[in-house]
Amino acid sequence: MIYLDQEYPNESAQLLEIIEKAYNKNEMITYAAGWVEEKQVPCWFDHLLLLPPDERSRYDARWMASVLEQMCREHEFCCVIIPSTWTGRMLAPLLAVKLESGLTADITDIETLDDKLLMIRPAFSGKVMAKIISKDSQVIMMSARLGAFSYTGLQQKKMQTEPYLFQEPIRSGIRQLRREDKKQTADIREAEVLISGGGGVGRRFDQLYPLSKRLNAMVSASRKSVDSGMASRSIQVGQSGKIVSPQLYIALGIYGSMQHIEGLKDIPYIISVNINKNAPICSLSDIVVEGDAIEFVTKLLERIKKE
Repeated sequence: MIYLDQEYPNESAQLLEIIEKAYNKNEMITYAAGWVEEKQVPCWFDHLLLLPPDERSRYDARWMASVLEQMCREHEFCCVIIPSTWTGRMLAPLLAVKLESGLTADITDIETLDDKLLMIRPAFSGKVMAKIISKDSQVIMMSARLGAFSYTGLQQKKMQTEPYLFQEPIRSGIRQLRREDKKQTADIREAEVLISGGGGVGRRFDQLYPLSKRLNAMVSASRKSVDSGMASRSIQVGQSGKIVSPQLYIALGIYGSMQHIEGLKDIPYIISVNINKNAPICSLSDIVVEGDAIEFVTKLLERIKKE
């Protein structure tokens, strides 16, 4: 079963790639479930369990976990996948405790070895990639990074849709005091071109925006730029940020630690500008420019203006 986050239903459905990699297609029966509308869900699943609209599903993870516990025990799923959204990161451990199951959090890949399922996730701040096996558990539970998986089967099915009726759980005691609508902002995961600044840019980070405007691009950042206060965490690329897949990625003053590399997926073209031509990001790049990142930005802007 894949839980569909109501803010990212289509992206959550892409996690079906995990099931496709882990199980025989002819043997698996797939379920999607969530507080979503049927029209938001692609017809890739065998069953869709729709949970009735309820305001508590937007803020009360304890109540949500109790509802999903009923569903899991009734259907006896062998595998439960929850997207690693802000809601999912609260919901997954709560549900795992209720089901007395282990939980592998924030996975970015999956493998099989001798009929064993290996869940792969960054560890030690992205310095190593851990391969985790779930043992002695009736249900395998994991949360997965959105953007790390992309379902390519795209096989349309006659999806059976039904409302899921549950017994009202005991109230968790959480109540909503007030609500503010989130401001709509552009998401770097949707960009075709990304200009990303790292530690080599330093306090000159704002100088990336004129170039992004000229190239109809978006600006992103490495963790170092975010930690130094030069950029917002909402535009961070990497294991602790967002996974991106633009057509072109321009890395300016970025060293390229494993934590950052984990945020780059299926990018056709990468251009790196760095004073250190041996930086890890350079080995992944199609073009490497050895030099100061801001000097490169300035000269590129001048060239664009002339043409």
